Amino acid sequence: MRPFLFIANSFVVLFLAAVQLPPASAQTSAPSAASWRAMLDTYCVTCHNERLKTGRLALDRIDLARVADQSEIWEKVVRKLHAGAMPPVGLPRPDHAVSEKFAAWLEAKLDAAANSDPGPAGLRRLNRSEYAAAVRDLLALDVDASALLPADD
Repeated sequence: MRPFLFIANSFVVLFLAAVQLPPASAQTSAPSAASWRAMLDTYCVTCHNERLKTGRLALDRIDLARVADQSEIWEKVVRKLHAGAMPPVGLPRPDHAVSEKFAAWLEAKLDAAANSDPGPAGLRRLNRSEYAAAVRDLLALDVDASALLPADD
């Protein structure tokens, strides 16, 4: 029985190797910044432009190819999209799936930018006494930081 299973598995592997599937990128082409720009122009720029600045937000001139440069703006946009708050009820809206895909695209761009930038140099953790003082000041708790943290170097 085992030789039969081995031969059957071999045929399946050879068959799958012979069938050439297109790469994942060819199967589902990800929307580009230009296609998202068209969506923004259709659904968002009517209110969020340099002239009206509804919600103190102008999206008509913002560059989608440089999402990381205005990360605070795009973080707000992502939150509004996930909440279903934009576009407002009564105005034309893209399909929910399209809004979620746009939010996911923005999150991927923001995450990639955050991962590539480690932040300002010279950051350090609090030492034991600073940690204990911060906990005491914020939570009104006296903690033994030496029991909770490794030794300060």
